[in-house]
Amino acid sequence: MPALISIHKKVPAAMLEALRQRILKDHRERQEAESVEEEQRKCLEEERQKKRDPIDNLSLDEVKDEISNLDNRLQNLQSEKHQLFLQLKDVLRTEDENRKRANRNKEQSEMMSTLAKHSAQQQQQQQ
Repeated sequence: MPALISIHKKVPAAMLEALRQRILKDHRERQEAESVEEEQRKCLEEERQKKRDPIDNLSLDEVKDEISNLDNRLQNLQSEKHQLFLQLKDVLRTEDENRKRANRNKEQSEMMSTLAKHSAQQQQQQQ
């Protein structure tokens, strides 16, 4: 302690006051910077919260409207799905009929060629 008193007595009062002012100024600047950082952090957190929960920021009427719009969209999509399913069934039925017709035609042509060969053989045997 005596060393501090002896140093304190050797430093001029004006220099001590300037040092004190400098320390206080640094302290105020640090506090201001921390408060600005805290404010920025709060703003960022609020923005994140708004982005995360947009429904929380809507009024009751807006939520009802949104639900109504989504219900209408769901009904439209279900109707569209039903129509597309019916179209798919028609296409599959048509393809099945075409395949069966092609098989019948193929069988008939094979049958006709077999009959033609058989009748040609019979004619050759008769001669």
